[in-house]
Amino acid sequence: MSMQKGARLDTNKTPLLLKEGLVEIKFDNNARVTVEGPAEFQIVDIDMIKLNYGRLYSRVPSEAYGFQVSTKHARITDL
Repeated sequence: MSMQKGARLDTNKTPLLLKEGLVEIKFDNNARVTVEGPAEFQIVDIDMIKLNYGRLYSRVPSEAYGFQVSTKHARITDL
């Protein structure tokens, strides 16, 4: 499945696969996550992303306090 720029992603749906390149995801709380392909990830909640594999970088402003990144081996919470 391919998506258009600005498409809204649903929470708790099947994982998304990024074969190559970069994608930036802006959450409603203004947290921004850049995912680098190849990667598989899932938007779990309005303030949480799960990374099954791949790389990501997040920028979390103060209004997104508590934003979480979950992986197979860790859960990182921005405080």
